[in-house]
Amino acid sequence: MKIKTGQDVTEDVIKVFEGFRGKAYSDVAGYGTIGYGHKITKKDAYFTNEDLSEETASDLLKKDIRDHQTGALQKLKVPVTQNQMAALTSFAFNLGANHDGLEKMVGLINKGDASKAAEVFERYTKAGGNKVNALVQRRGLEKQLFLTPDGGEIDLSGYGSKKAVASSPVIAAEAITPEPKLTSEGFPAQPSLPEMRIPESLQATEISSSGSMLSRLWMRLRSLIG
Repeated sequence: MKIKTGQDVTEDVIKVFEGFRGKAYSDVAGYGTIGYGHKITKKDAYFTNEDLSEETASDLLKKDIRDHQTGALQKLKVPVTQNQMAALTSFAFNLGANHDGLEKMVGLINKGDASKAAEVFERYTKAGGNKVNALVQRRGLEKQLFLTPDGGEIDLSGYGSKKAVASSPVIAAEAITPEPKLTSEGFPAQPSLPEMRIPESLQATEISSSGSMLSRLWMRLRSLIG
């Protein structure tokens, strides 16, 4: 699939690599995830029990893209092309808005060395110390996009694995545990226990038994005293 880059292609690129999942699952890092790589937070924990439409997932992705165009990207001091911003945003979406690699690229761009900044993409292709093919592909496309002038074409057909992602087993996302309510003293509120009631018959027996014992002790004491 070839697309012309006269418009913002950030969403298209991220969708290729994230793939669509309508049900919540745990990603490789153990985070509850749904849609196009959306990390489920406590604010939207209800997604763990819902079927998400592609339309809603696309809306979530648009918001996530805006959220990731922060951090290091806000430190850009020189103009960048639309394709460069798309490549940098895809990198931020995958690794974080304040990732060291993103900081390096922004620093090089600010110094006027965009070509050297492009080389940084391919340094981040490992997970858990091992090179991951999906990350090799993603960094390669991000680098290609970064170096493509606005209006040029990029071919997405050789990248990503939508079919593999869609058919892979869905792992149930871990339930999002709500934070405990706090009392005015700042301690977690404790659940109230049901009131314990002693049957009247048992109370009478206990009192009678106690009275008899005291009576016997008093009589014994008087006999000892004389």
